[in-house]
Amino acid sequence: MVEHFETFVPLLKRSKGFEELKKEVIDQDLCSGCGNCSAFCKNIDLDENSKPYLVSDCTLEKGSIKCSLEGTCYDACPMVPYDFKKLEEKIFGSVGKDWIGNYIKIVAARSKDKRILERCQDGGVATSLLIAAIENNFVNAVTIVKGWKFWKESVKVTNDINEIIEASGTKYLRSSTPNAFGKNLRYFRRIAVIGTGCQIAGIRKFMTESSLKNLIEKTKESEVPVDVYLIGLFCYENFPMKDFEETIKQKYNITLEDIKKMDIKKGIVYIYTKDGREIKEKVAKALGKVAPSSCKLCKDFTARLSDISLGSVGTKAGYTTVIIRTKKGMELFEKAVEKGYIEVSEEVNVDEILKTAQSKLKYYEKEANRRKELGLRIVENW
Repeated sequence: MVEHFETFVPLLKRSKGFEELKKEVIDQDLCSGCGNCSAFCKNIDLDENSKPYLVSDCTLEKGSIKCSLEGTCYDACPMVPYDFKKLEEKIFGSVGKDWIGNYIKIVAARSKDKRILERCQDGGVATSLLIAAIENNFVNAVTIVKGWKFWKESVKVTNDINEIIEASGTKYLRSSTPNAFGKNLRYFRRIAVIGTGCQIAGIRKFMTESSLKNLIEKTKESEVPVDVYLIGLFCYENFPMKDFEETIKQKYNITLEDIKKMDIKKGIVYIYTKDGREIKEKVAKALGKVAPSSCKLCKDFTARLSDISLGSVGTKAGYTTVIIRTKKGMELFEKAVEKGYIEVSEEVNVDEILKTAQSKLKYYEKEANRRKELGLRIVENW
């Protein structure tokens, strides 16, 4: 059947679907666990490390010529070959001049809500922006990650303010917010998505690519246009949940359920348990073997394709660095300030952000050399 179509419909390009995704990314130990591949495909699910697998036959394996332009899962993956700078230029009108990327303004900020400050990692700005987005009708739902459980239980789309506050704090584990976003788009058409650089890049790819954008619009039972606010998180590495859990169990005799809070600053990991223990150790020693190859080959520390990027590097304790990149990002941030959700400081060390972003290049080069020796594929999208 496939041969028939390829012979008599020469203008149709055979799509690349899950088979090619598995060959080029998953089997090459390059999957970042972002979940973009499963976001709009009922045939793909994610395991306990957020690694994709087929739960039923891929549409293309049934004899179809096309799923989308290249196959929905393949197109949405940030680890397949594509031109990152070309995508960045398409979104912002230019390629960022340095490793921070395009931006309108960089400030420091923190939440003014005591409930958030009691739970948050740094300044609680991510949580405050999500609440501001809902209460001021920018969106009708947001993605959150609750607790330390497996992503199927903890990652969700909601408009419940109490749930959003309860989800405050960085988890440092693979949590597929794009998957939750895609699965819920028929119900919530205006969504704010929190994600790391790879997750944001995948969403930008399928929202910018016309055929996938049309697929999203036409297959969802709504006449309301899709509107997405992308809030990116600074990210050096993100750990697969199952591998992380096995490591901390072996090293420290704790489980995910024992963790109250976790933080990584200047190469040190801090784990605070519910029974009052504090574990402090160098990330390389504590979790070096858990860090995925995909993270080591990522150059996007500041999630530079976002509308707004957030992180702790560059500001004093208790504040969040805020990189406002787009007009819609600026409108949301200004509304949050105007309505009293957050307070702003101009005290930001941009050089510190650049230094950390550039340090990922050394991480990349070391991993790239290792993979070259093993004959494995290297991500060269920049």
